[in-house]
Amino acid sequence: YMAIGSASGLEANLVHKNRDARQVPQAPVIRHVSGKHRVLGSSDVGDLGLCHALNSEGLAAKTNTGDPVDIPLRKTISNTEILRLVAETCATCEEAVDAMRFYSDRGLISNSNRGCIWLFADRQRGVIVEEAPFKIAWRFIENDVDARQNEFKLPEMTGNRPEAIRYRLALGKVTELRGRVAPADLNALSRSTENHPTSICHDATNSTTTSVLPFDRRRPAYWEMTCGHPNNTFFIPVSPDAR
Repeated sequence: YMAIGSASGLEANLVHKNRDARQVPQAPVIRHVSGKHRVLGSSDVGDLGLCHALNSEGLAAKTNTGDPVDIPLRKTISNTEILRLVAETCATCEEAVDAMRFYSDRGLISNSNRGCIWLFADRQRGVIVEEAPFKIAWRFIENDVDARQNEFKLPEMTGNRPEAIRYRLALGKVTELRGRVAPADLNALSRSTENHPTSICHDATNSTTTSVLPFDRRRPAYWEMTCGHPNNTFFIPVSPDAR
């Protein structure tokens, strides 16, 4: 979920991800390939890609599983490696969309038998990208809130669908806070077990990040992250510029 522009309670754009997957050790890393953007990231230990990313230009990126696909692709790049590649090479939401269109049009993105949902935000706006093999759609977010679970919502991808419970809970909470959302609110929401087991936080949640992207480029962008289940760990502030 995200709160962008005047929908945020700070002079910063906010975007959050709860990652739900196997309970395996998570690895926060800072990677800097020569000639690329410096990237703060997190994923499973041993994964060369990233599920959460924030780069030195202030572009935040999150990947999520989407709808099932009819024919899984082969000889492709995993969605976590695509996320790392976008974070290393793009500085804005517009550049991220252009990169995603390039990879999708060539059938280069793989998430096994599922499509992907991508959340990006920079210091000016946010964007939600929904992608399946050779098909992609996106919506820019300005002065608004939005959220995603694991289902496509854009009409170009699915048409109208019933709202999933966790999606409705997350969107409802950030909508209630529109105009006064703070990182602490998103962090608290990430720990919510309301309506368990279909709660925002549940047994499979293994990491979270809240990205804070100040409008003023003189101020550093940073994360508040948990490396592990959010109800068992602290939120730790980290910047891509950390040494």
